[in-house]
Amino acid sequence: MKDIFLRWAKMYPLSQPADFIKLAYQNRFGTGHMIADRQEAEKRLFEEWHSVKDMPREEETDIGGGYCIVSLKGLPRRLLPAVSRAFAAAAHTNGSEKVFVNSLEEIKEMARKGLLPFDRHKARQDIGRYLAGGIRPTSHSRQYKSAYSPAYRVADKAVYIRCKEKFSKGE
Repeated sequence: MKDIFLRWAKMYPLSQPADFIKLAYQNRFGTGHMIADRQEAEKRLFEEWHSVKDMPREEETDIGGGYCIVSLKGLPRRLLPAVSRAFAAAAHTNGSEKVFVNSLEEIKEMARKGLLPFDRHKARQDIGRYLAGGIRPTSHSRQYKSAYSPAYRVADKAVYIRCKEKFSKGE
């Protein structure tokens, strides 16, 4: 995870511990939840895409664990079915809690070494607060949301690549 965390810190230098916790969670558990209503998930995907479709395109970001983040900003409409399928596939996972907790320890160690955009005390405090509530999906920090206006889906990387090729060709 170290390389992924370093890349993330470079791409999003205003990230807080919560954002790295979220990234580590997504790396281990994908979307972190089952999609109860696929039609509702597709409706929300379309609504969010519609609000950011005219923004500059952001490429996919490999987050390890077989997952990637697919930005909806500037994404061609024809690729929405690929995102939807890959998002659904990312919901079916059995990630390791032990590996996830090890990733959280890595965040603390990297903060201690000054490799992340926050200090070790903040990392330790925020991770402790997170773990006190149990391992679960979490949100981005207010700072991250304000600075980067995230609009994306976590996707099963292999499914997304396969579907992207299919929908790019108009099949």
